[in-house]
Amino acid sequence: MSEIIIGWKEIGLADISDNRDGSDLGIQFFAAQDESTISEYRIFTLLAGQTFLLSHAELNENYTLIIPSGNSQYSVTGDENNLDVNGDLITENTTYKVVILSVADGVNAILNALSNASNAITLTS
Repeated sequence: MSEIIIGWKEIGLADISDNRDGSDLGIQFFAAQDESTISEYRIFTLLAGQTFLLSHAELNENYTLIIPSGNSQYSVTGDENNLDVNGDLITENTTYKVVILSVADGVNAILNALSNASNAITLTS
């Protein structure tokens, strides 16, 4: 079994709409180098100044789930019901960043991995 090697060169985060909610978030990231070791990606939205560790990610239930599909890059748009890691709805005039957890498949890899944080953005209309 091996450690997961993440392909995140950079996580892009952008304000892509003016709906004043989680559907304004546009997220792009590169896939892990070997997706055969990953069962899923989890995208977590944090307040810009918030610290979020691997141990937090493994226990937190407020995330967007992405199932690996063999793409080299993923683009994800949030929805109006997206929550930040604190369980609060994503709203305008708040500054956010995202991190991505790759969850090991338990067979080819046993260690989960957490990305560095994306750039921070403030949602505005």
